[in-house]
Amino acid sequence: MLSIADEFPPLLQQLQPADGYPAIAAMHIAPVELKPGASCKFAAMQLADGTIGITYVALGDTFQQLQHHRHELDELIGQSPMHAVEWYGQSSDWQRAIGMAAINAISQTIFHAKPQLLTAAGSTADTLPFDQREHIGMVGYFPSLVKDFRTSGIRLTVIELDKSLVQQDRNFRVTSETAALADCDTVICTGTTLINHTIDNILDHCGNASQIHLLGPTTGCLPDPLFARGVTTIGGRRVVDPVRFLKHWQEQTNWNDCTQRYQITRDGYPGVANIVD
Repeated sequence: MLSIADEFPPLLQQLQPADGYPAIAAMHIAPVELKPGASCKFAAMQLADGTIGITYVALGDTFQQLQHHRHELDELIGQSPMHAVEWYGQSSDWQRAIGMAAINAISQTIFHAKPQLLTAAGSTADTLPFDQREHIGMVGYFPSLVKDFRTSGIRLTVIELDKSLVQQDRNFRVTSETAALADCDTVICTGTTLINHTIDNILDHCGNASQIHLLGPTTGCLPDPLFARGVTTIGGRRVVDPVRFLKHWQEQTNWNDCTQRYQITRDGYPGVANIVD
């Protein structure tokens, strides 16, 4: 079976219109010198039609590597985003991050033409139903969710690469062992796993989970390869006001007010073959 990373390029190539996707207009990456309180965790690819694809750049030294490779990013301007999509299959996190931005940007152009595919969503805790009797698995440490689950007494296992967070308490465990997901009824997974290409291994350990939710601003992609592997809900974030978004970006201020959370459920999704004219 192909990996999820292998599936995205041919899928998007197949869907490409005769005149191609809008060209890459700009890459938005935070400067080395950040204002106090500013964040460098995300970057964005802007296409010529204004569509924006968001990606995560805080894995390892990704942010620093992007600064070093700015000349290569500049060479992307004016090219088809499909050129950057090919970077998603590379071994470097910084290339994968840019490839993910391109995948998300292209996907968002498709969603823009078919807005009925996206259901507006609130916070994860408010949007996703959980049963008190469930064993919840979490890939990536979501502090607010961890707090909510621990307060409610729900059994929770968190998979986290940062070994300083490893711990165990009553109904609560943080471990680096992905195999611990095998006992979970529901799994909540960060979209960052798409960038470091751990998503396939994670899903291989979720065979007993009836619900798998992949969440985060980086999860702005077409869901088909993910739904085929057992993911049941995609929760992403789309830019609804590109002008304001870029103003926030230039001023290094929070851009949440010009984005909207959304979700796509596997049961309600018709498949990409039925949504692209």
